[in-house]
Amino acid sequence: LWGVVVEPEACWLVTEYMSHGTLNDAIRQTSVLKSKPLSARMQILWDVSCGLAAMGRVGVLHRDLKPSNVLLDGNLRAKVADLGLARIVNGDHVTLTPETGTYLYMAPEVMNMESYGTPADVWSWACLAVEVISLEYPYQRRLLTPLQIAHEVMRLKLRPDLPEGLGQRM
Repeated sequence: LWGVVVEPEACWLVTEYMSHGTLNDAIRQTSVLKSKPLSARMQILWDVSCGLAAMGRVGVLHRDLKPSNVLLDGNLRAKVADLGLARIVNGDHVTLTPETGTYLYMAPEVMNMESYGTPADVWSWACLAVEVISLEYPYQRRLLTPLQIAHEVMRLKLRPDLPEGLGQRM
């Protein structure tokens, strides 16, 4: 964050210019990531995890981590953005608004209206990781609507699939 401009009718946050736009754009529209090696995509995931870790150290839950809320600079370094649903919390699991976020990336405990904490952001990161690695939406091969996916995640413990051939280490 470089600065803030506050006027009576508006507020702007001034940040560095992120020339590659959102991670979602890089996956879907510009095909920037399709030509990059897996190591470049892993660096993006590392950057996002570092951002979440920094937020966790000060007690902030993002609550809506997804590719459209991650920005990429000219070197494909990632920054976590859009903290509109973020909350400052005290403790590991707290009572917060249920079903906050985006179904494809939402943790089961959030969907089940249970107390939740940092592990819910970690779940979202894992869904994002599957997407960055596979360059496909989580659960895409399941041919389900987002609401059906949410139901299956809550009820049957549905998890996103990693692409075949990544090996045991992945």
